[in-house]
Amino acid sequence: MEGVLVYSSKEHGYVLADKKGKFQKLLRAGQQLYIYLCSVWVPVILQYSEKLGEWYFKYLPNVQVNGCKAMLKTD
Repeated sequence: MEGVLVYSSKEHGYVLADKKGKFQKLLRAGQQLYIYLCSVWVPVILQYSEKLGEWYFKYLPNVQVNGCKAMLKTD
């Protein structure tokens, strides 16, 4: 599934929403996904910092999570 990462205040976390905004998949901290950076799909792990109260990508803390194009692989 491919879409955009959007913060959901209802779910208190990030969801992967399709382009029409109809289908949303709730993501959890520690979940692996792929983000689209510089024309390449990069594997990342979504993390949450209790101390800072922020979501971030492990090893890529400077990449903004909200609005990022992302993909989850389905088996």
